[in-house]
Amino acid sequence: MSTAGKRIAVAVTAVILGLGGLALSARADDPGGPSGPGDGPGMAGPPPAAAFDGPGGPQMHRGFRPEMDQRRPGLDLTDAQRQKIKSILDSHKDQIVQTVQATLEKRQALHDATAAANPDEKAIRAAADDLGRALGDEAVLTAKTRQEILPVLSDTQRQQLGQRHVATDRAVEQFFHRILEDQ
Repeated sequence: MSTAGKRIAVAVTAVILGLGGLALSARADDPGGPSGPGDGPGMAGPPPAAAFDGPGGPQMHRGFRPEMDQRRPGLDLTDAQRQKIKSILDSHKDQIVQTVQATLEKRQALHDATAAANPDEKAIRAAADDLGRALGDEAVLTAKTRQEILPVLSDTQRQQLGQRHVATDRAVEQFFHRILEDQ
């Protein structure tokens, strides 16, 4: 897969999983250690709660360019809010891990189909359709989880989160425009 293709895959997956920087950023209480499969230094996985509620703002996917990490102030979550969000995410942990693993597997299958010595258009399209369904599953889970988390936040925090979502969307759009300009 080309560098641009990898950037697109990372951007799309991170945006879908990002919940506007909310849910997965508040995944764990321990800011220093792994919180589940795939977490740890250099590994993809949900960042700790401290990444969500600190001066650096939500930390986005490690592969993002600097403009994708907007470095906004935290939402000033209370301990009760942080615990409630963690509880919500813990209740979906198996689903989150399953959808992320499925997406990674489907992305790899698409890569393998396009990199085959004798690429087969039907196989490539089937793999792309499978990846699309996996991304759709992630999007649905994200939306459902977000709807459970939003009531935990104050009106001000929900407004800040909405602003972050708009800023993230804008950064992703700019990212794609740069890719097109480079062509």
